[in-house]
Amino acid sequence: MRDDARRHSKTRDTDARIDWRLGVAVALGLSVVFAAQNWLNDASTTSFGVLFARQLIQWLLWLAFVPIVFDIGGRLRRRGALRTSSIIFFIAASVVVATINAALVAVLRSMLDLAPAGDLGTAIKLAITSLVGANLVRFWALSAIFHAITYHKEVRERETNAAKLAANLAQERLETLEGRLQPQFLFNALSALTALIHTDPPAAEEMVGHLSELLRAALDVSGAREVTLARELELLEHYVAIQRARFQERLEVVIESEPEALAAYMPHCMLLPIVENAIRHGIGPRETHGKVSIRGTRRGDVLHLDVRDDGVGIGRAPAATNGRGVGIGSTRARLTQLYGNQASFTIGQVVPTGTLVTIELPFHTDATASDIPAS
Repeated sequence: MRDDARRHSKTRDTDARIDWRLGVAVALGLSVVFAAQNWLNDASTTSFGVLFARQLIQWLLWLAFVPIVFDIGGRLRRRGALRTSSIIFFIAASVVVATINAALVAVLRSMLDLAPAGDLGTAIKLAITSLVGANLVRFWALSAIFHAITYHKEVRERETNAAKLAANLAQERLETLEGRLQPQFLFNALSALTALIHTDPPAAEEMVGHLSELLRAALDVSGAREVTLARELELLEHYVAIQRARFQERLEVVIESEPEALAAYMPHCMLLPIVENAIRHGIGPRETHGKVSIRGTRRGDVLHLDVRDDGVGIGRAPAATNGRGVGIGSTRARLTQLYGNQASFTIGQVVPTGTLVTIELPFHTDATASDIPAS
């Protein structure tokens, strides 16, 4: 396993992403530049073609040495670039590579009759003494290029991994919120059913039917981040029917929506905890008749949702209605996770009594919230 990791690390380090066509073009360009410089400074009768061929051999050979230089750079990074042993290794490797490169240049030039007159040994010695210094500079320049490329690649990978991690965390947070939210109102519905079993069996029986439809509707869209407003209101009707059976004449619920708004998508089960808070903490403490109104409208590119009640109001309500309960807190967090600053959630007092919750989110008719932004 360790050997596989090392081979993988070596592959990543030496993967220079080299565009060899660009490398050849650069080698040709440098050959022309240095050949022209030598031709202008050369008092002899050496032709430009010969000078160009000599330079071309040298720069193409360095192009072939690029993977070697990058491999050395990768080994240096794995060993730790600032360690004394690494510095010694780098200096020794650069001297060896520079010397070998100079010797190979002399051999190739001799083989192609491009070297000055003399035996091969003399040509190699002359090339080493004249080229090693410049070759060291070339080696160090290529090493710097390698480290710059590798550092840039690592930065991009870290940024990509950080973005993926943030998205995964956002996904997990949203799933946790939804996991807390849906069991809450289902548990409360069961509690309401239990309270009616002994006091009003016919109402309890009717409530079982609505609870069954509520569960079926919730399961039909399980895993969905968004549903249409029409689907959300259908789900809400079953929950409201359960609460009507419990509160009898004390509760009036009005659900309205503009036809155009019904096709808009919104977070699944978002209205349920808000309506539940309005009934339990707004209408519940009252001894007289209470009303809850739910309305959806389109305002340009915004889906506008209102949940209004004429209950006891925020000041006299438990903490959940003041925005610190699971329902309200989870709703705020879900809106932030799904839409960022494009959504808003406000809760305020209604005069003379009551509470108004207003939600605004981007109006769209395609379920796009599955792509959850990082927070």
